Amino acid sequence: MASSVLGECLDLVLEARTDEALDRLRHELSRADAAGRRSRLAAMAAFACSLGSRHPEARDWAALARAEADDPASRALATATTIVTTCLAPPLDGGDSTSELRSDPLWTEEDGCVATYIAIEAAMSAGRLVEAEHLARDYLERVWVASTQAPILARVALARALVFQGRVSEAAEAIARATVEAEANDGAPARMLAASTSAYIEALLENVAEVERLTAFVIALDPEPITYITVGSHLLCAFGLGAVGLTDRAAELVLHAAGGPALPRLQTVDRAYGYELLATAAIERGDLRAARGWGRRAAPLQIHDMAAAAVERTLSRIDVASGQTESGVERAAISAARALVAGGRLDATRARVLEAAALAAAGARASAVAGFRGAADEADLLGAAAVRSWSGRELRRLGRRLRPSAGSGWQALSEREQQIALLAAEGFSNRMIGKALFLSERTVQSHLSRALAALGATSRAAIPASLGRSRDQAQLSGLTDRQQQVAGLVAEGCSNRAISERLGISDKTVEKHVQAIFARWHVSSRTGIANRVLSPLPAPQGRLA
Repeated sequence: MASSVLGECLDLVLEARTDEALDRLRHELSRADAAGRRSRLAAMAAFACSLGSRHPEARDWAALARAEADDPASRALATATTIVTTCLAPPLDGGDSTSELRSDPLWTEEDGCVATYIAIEAAMSAGRLVEAEHLARDYLERVWVASTQAPILARVALARALVFQGRVSEAAEAIARATVEAEANDGAPARMLAASTSAYIEALLENVAEVERLTAFVIALDPEPITYITVGSHLLCAFGLGAVGLTDRAAELVLHAAGGPALPRLQTVDRAYGYELLATAAIERGDLRAARGWGRRAAPLQIHDMAAAAVERTLSRIDVASGQTESGVERAAISAARALVAGGRLDATRARVLEAAALAAAGARASAVAGFRGAADEADLLGAAAVRSWSGRELRRLGRRLRPSAGSGWQALSEREQQIALLAAEGFSNRMIGKALFLSERTVQSHLSRALAALGATSRAAIPASLGRSRDQAQLSGLTDRQQQVAGLVAEGCSNRAISERLGISDKTVEKHVQAIFARWHVSSRTGIANRVLSPLPAPQGRLA
């Protein structure tokens, strides 16, 4: 029966066993007598070749799938496969194949498992983020039995769609669950893609050490990537390295994974992102000629909004570096608009930082300052700490600083983020919070990083003060004057070094005062000191889970 074959072959493809899948599909195709069945088998073969970077074969199989399609279901599957194969959006026949897949009642369970997963990849490859999210959620709500790998990779795809929309905390939760599922099923491609997606999310949260650890893990799993999943995993790690400022390493990884300067192993959106990274690295090295070369390669890729947004960012950087600031401003603004049309709020915020930088280069100082601050505020809302920091660095070049987001940022937090911030402010560790809320420590850290950024707090000890809590003078009784000063500065989130500089005493003396306060108040953390010094915490939006 063809439907069971599709499910089995999908697992083979997702495990990078392309030749085995194709052998099985060719055998079944030689026995198939119905056009719809031949179309489904050819579509699966096209998908297999596409993920195996065998693009000429993929195009041939996709053409056969379209030619043999004789019913709405097979036509929808053939068109979705064509999107993946050719990286074109809208679909070649002008229809909306992915919405057809979601509503068509003709799918059997096995066919639906395969077809809907391919539709998710089609939406992602076409830069249709919201559609990819909806398809992934629909997919995960069903109980498919035809494939063991596809449900895990559908959850990874959900995380990818969320993070590129700028929904960082939601993406972190999705990828944490996908990682657990991938490890339980011991599927190397799924583990690799989950780890690389985590690396990009951790980069946005500015967890540099975790980005480097996950990148090393991915490279160790497959140092010579060739297939769609392995190449895509290396590329996501490169994006993560670029987001935390390790641009040269990111550029090297892009070239290695993508197969050279033409980036032949990448789909359109990824190729546009890859050229953006390569051009950025060249500009940072002062090699404007190389940057222009990457820009020329990127320019023809503007076939849909997400790719166009990346290309316009690339060309904006090159224009500003070349002294063409007016064009740089315009291209950055266009990039933001194209990203928003595709649902990419994160990319739109990045474009706004570039627009502000172009304005600064053009001498429009006031507009640049406003632009940087607006982009930083948007990054706060998204939980993209790395983008906020980037905007802050650019603002400091103008002799200005970002406004603290204390107090007002509390309302921007989700209920879960508020819960975790309050528990952290009470002195609970990430491990204890995770056990209480049934979350992984990594997910807790992701939420906490988002909360710290939104509240303008530099550490968990600074959370109480960042919530606008006033000092309760009565609580300071029993301390010496110097200890009261130290306790007050601890409650503001100051480090021992900062306290020593503020009070004109040594770090060692500050540490002695902190230890004395611990003993007198019977607390064991700096957060405990802050909670004694300040008035009670606000209530969260909802009850603790």
